[in-house]
Amino acid sequence: MPAYPDETLHGKISNISDALDPTSRTLKVRVVLPNPRHRLKPEMFANLSIARTTAPEFVLPTTAVVHEGSSSYVFLQTDPGKYERRQVTTGALRGKTVVVTSGLKEGDQVVTTGAALLRAPTGD
Repeated sequence: MPAYPDETLHGKISNISDALDPTSRTLKVRVVLPNPRHRLKPEMFANLSIARTTAPEFVLPTTAVVHEGSSSYVFLQTDPGKYERRQVTTGALRGKTVVVTSGLKEGDQVVTTGAALLRAPTGD
């Protein structure tokens, strides 16, 4: 930040504007970060370096993920009317979606509604 040139701050992006300001050629970004002494103010300028994961992540509706004990899984459609259960690892919840960090690959057809109905029957 030009106001604090010798400091590096770390935060998490919560919102990115849809358009650049044509005059300043800047983009508004909302970053959530600690501000214990209230030195950071709305509309302050900053130069950002954005770190991102290189691991693939899939964002699914929470209705797609079935939980049993400590395990989470989804159902994949393999053929019309045929489904396969696949264990997954979940990450952050984002509203009505959940990040799946492992267990899926590009092109998998995940059942997103009614997945719990595909579970094997238990009990009587």
